[in-house]
Amino acid sequence: MPKIVALCLVFSQILVGTYYFSNNNKIFLKKDISRSSDNSYIIKKNNESISVDDGIIFKINKNAKLGFITHKYNLSMINKIQDNVYIAHTNKNSDDTIDIANKLYQDKSIIYAHPNFKIKINNYGLNPLMSYATYLENMDIKSLWKYSKGENVKIGIIDDGIDTSHPDLKKSHIESYLNNYITDKTYHGTHCLGIMSALDNDIGSVGIAPKSRYYVANFANTASEFIKTVYFFLDKDVAVVNNSWGTLVQLDALEDALEVLAKQGRGGKGTVLVFASGNSAYNLDIDKSDLSELPFVLGVGAINEFNQKTAYSNYGKNIDIYAYGGENAGLITTDEQGNDGYLKGDYRFSFHGTSASAPLVSGVVALMMGVDSDLLASKAIEIIKQTADLSEDGYPMLNAKKALREVYANKNKDILHLNSFSTTSGWNLLGVDKNTLLVDIKKQFKNPKTVWTYNDGKWQKNPRHIPENKGFWIKIQ
Repeated sequence: MPKIVALCLVFSQILVGTYYFSNNNKIFLKKDISRSSDNSYIIKKNNESISVDDGIIFKINKNAKLGFITHKYNLSMINKIQDNVYIAHTNKNSDDTIDIANKLYQDKSIIYAHPNFKIKINNYGLNPLMSYATYLENMDIKSLWKYSKGENVKIGIIDDGIDTSHPDLKKSHIESYLNNYITDKTYHGTHCLGIMSALDNDIGSVGIAPKSRYYVANFANTASEFIKTVYFFLDKDVAVVNNSWGTLVQLDALEDALEVLAKQGRGGKGTVLVFASGNSAYNLDIDKSDLSELPFVLGVGAINEFNQKTAYSNYGKNIDIYAYGGENAGLITTDEQGNDGYLKGDYRFSFHGTSASAPLVSGVVALMMGVDSDLLASKAIEIIKQTADLSEDGYPMLNAKKALREVYANKNKDILHLNSFSTTSGWNLLGVDKNTLLVDIKKQFKNPKTVWTYNDGKWQKNPRHIPENKGFWIKIQ
């Protein structure tokens, strides 16, 4: 009889299964028998491998007493990660640690809790096919630079690392956050950053926002270290953070940290978080678990040279925008220098994937912030979405020029409307009451030919802008 009871208990455990909580859902696990350690598991719904030690990440309510909680659940070695967010240790095996984390999750004084998983990060790049960079010409990048080159804008990137000594990147590097992530390759991050902000220095490639400056944070092996990586950007006044990566492990702690950065970055104006959707040709509406689908981020898919969604891009109703990622031709960008790069050399000539699409969008966001440094992150995302064109197959496609014009128009609503003046053929003397781009002045007239203004003690022909409260001569044909 005792043997029968034992068998029933085992069968009961199989039926119940091992799980952890995320977004109030049970994420079921099974033991990874392909590994020798007892702390290795596989997430059943996507076969993603994770590992568990005795660490637990948890966030408490503001009025909760930390000491009472740690005593109740017999936790030790408590370390604070951020306000009300902690990592603690159980000194138990992996199964018991998961069980304690679940009990914490269901405690009314706890917002979330789960094991400090060792997680796998997936880069979203593709193999090279061929080379050319007509995407810059198609974007009409020189026209965009009349509005901004990303001056005084701080950007960020989370990736496998960056070759910060690269001649196209080194002068704009501010600071790096290094954690316990170990890799001997940093070319993926170097590719992505080059698309965003490679210098306009007549060397190699050039980025979308070449006058922006950047912070770097590399991947992490554990959930707690990854959260610290996200919080690194919180007090750095970073306008946009590029994320050309994803994970199949759903973690409340990571999503919470990302939301804090998205809404509280830049002193409350928010930080735009750009996430690549991935390259598995997967309909994300089937299983809403990708970070690119979070409501407070800008999720990015890829289109090809024919303005159609690429065959590889993940897609779904929660992916906000699609940008060039290449199919037959990719993007020219920086590579880790020398023999350590993807190719032998300092540049990669055809970088593909949603990994390439995301930093292209991030670069445009940097230009938008260069036009209006007070632009709210939520408003920037709204403008990107509202100014999108439809691709040939019906997906919202980035229109950088329309987005920048919208930001500029919103910032300069009180500029004198020049078309209210009566003008004639030939020369006309007019003026502006705000610093105004010449390109916007010329839009107000039919066939404007030449503009002269007197500034800094000399006459200037077709200047980039007309200074505040200055007059100018314009010749109308």
